[in-house]
Amino acid sequence: MIKELLKKRLAVLAKKILHTFKPEIIGITGSVGKTTTKEAIAAVLGSRFNMRATYKNYNNEIGLPLTIIGVTSPGKSIKGWLAVFSHAKKIITDPEKLYPEMLVLEMGVDHPGDMDYLTSIAKPTRAVLTRLGSAHVEFFSSISELHNEKLKITKALTEDGILIYNYEDEELRRKTVGLPIKTISYGFSSGADVKVESGTINLLTGTDRAGVSFKIEYQGSSVPVFIPGLISRPGILSALAAAAVAYSYDFNSIEISNALKNFRPPAGRMNLLAGISQTTIIDDTYNSSPEAVQESLETIFEISKNEYNHSWIVLGDMKELGENSQKAHEEMGRLVSEKKFNFLVTVGNEAEDISKSALETMNEKNVWHFQSSVEAADFLSNKISEKDILLVKGSQAARMEKIVKRLMKEPEKAIDLLVRQGADWDN
Repeated sequence: MIKELLKKRLAVLAKKILHTFKPEIIGITGSVGKTTTKEAIAAVLGSRFNMRATYKNYNNEIGLPLTIIGVTSPGKSIKGWLAVFSHAKKIITDPEKLYPEMLVLEMGVDHPGDMDYLTSIAKPTRAVLTRLGSAHVEFFSSISELHNEKLKITKALTEDGILIYNYEDEELRRKTVGLPIKTISYGFSSGADVKVESGTINLLTGTDRAGVSFKIEYQGSSVPVFIPGLISRPGILSALAAAAVAYSYDFNSIEISNALKNFRPPAGRMNLLAGISQTTIIDDTYNSSPEAVQESLETIFEISKNEYNHSWIVLGDMKELGENSQKAHEEMGRLVSEKKFNFLVTVGNEAEDISKSALETMNEKNVWHFQSSVEAADFLSNKISEKDILLVKGSQAARMEKIVKRLMKEPEKAIDLLVRQGADWDN
């Protein structure tokens, strides 16, 4: 009851603020990559506009209006919530107050009706769809129902709104055909509007200039881009999404290339970290889904074999997959085996299906399973060797960041570099 009253109050205040200031709203949804894409878009748009982006993962019915108001959650503090309401009223009653020209808002979908609710508060002028996927299908009757809920963002667009979507998602590509709105697609494929010029991706892990370089191609011309510290295909997709949004606001290619140098993926999203024993860790521990695991594995596969000794794939449970869970985990095991990575370590009850599937073709001496991330961390600390590369990934409940903390060269920096390092998580 209290939560419903809080939701209603926040929604009313957020709507009044948007009505008063009328900022451009970029709404981002999808099964994977929302937060990284948000950061990329913010980095580019922020080079020209006064803008604000969703704080952390404030992408639900409480977090979205808090971003619009410009405050963080006070938790269970009644006094804190009263201060939030007071702050919002001051903004509304002072139309001369400086307010962002643009809001970059994540819009998460976990339950039926979520998108309807979020877009009833904030009607987007640009909608960004990262991927339809299967994450968060648990509370939907089918994957199709989940996809339709996400696609509602296209119906909520303003009259002159534009849809920016990931061309690599075949289902998404099909569902955008015939939509009565302007669209801009992005991806690696030649059919995308904003794309990577063929053969230009260069992933660098073992140099002082660690990061990724590639060329963005749009309307027949291309521009080189280098993003330091980024080491992933999903990250490149986020950069392409940001470029597509920027092109829709008449940015030129040089502006976009320069702005993307300031793009940094959030903690736990394919971040490159130095490990013990001169190893390299790719920390992708924020969350997980079949689509995200596949993209991460593709990234490791594309890194030159000259840059590392052995490849370790360390995967935890993928949650919220409903009745598709076992099949999805088994498919990931087959993929690891097909890519011929050296070693596989899995963590958690559901992830055991990854190991079992991989063992159909992988040597049993190269596959291990553990019930907890702590056990896996103990094992890996004694097994990895110089110049090995490790991908560490899993859903939040798997707590795979504990493995990264144990194996990183400078664990004292974990509070700044890793996810879930606060006191609440420690307890």
